[in-house]
Amino acid sequence: LYGKGDIYYTTDGSLPSLKSTKYNKTIKLAKTTVIRAVSYEKRAVKSPVSTFVYLINEKQKMDVVSLASDPDGLFSSSGGIYAEGPGASSEFPYLGANFWKQWKRHANLQLLSD
Repeated sequence: LYGKGDIYYTTDGSLPSLKSTKYNKTIKLAKTTVIRAVSYEKRAVKSPVSTFVYLINEKQKMDVVSLASDPDGLFSSSGGIYAEGPGASSEFPYLGANFWKQWKRHANLQLLSD
């Protein structure tokens, strides 16, 4: 089903596409980072998105839960579930705001045990 195509990745939590950075050399990380990657090949089904969490210089004293999701689906003013958005009333409880809508967002959840 999946070929041996080119790999594209992101480091900001967004879903990778053909417009993302093409993997062609070692990725050097200096801080905690989430890498999301996908493989594309002509005439083949693209691979599922893989998500990798790298904790750099973090002293972990308990289990860590990593939740990765596309930032636009969380924070963009037009459709982010944590944003007021264009239809919000100006007074609390901000009826019509994005965070009152019944939207779903894809996310990757990982438990990192000590």
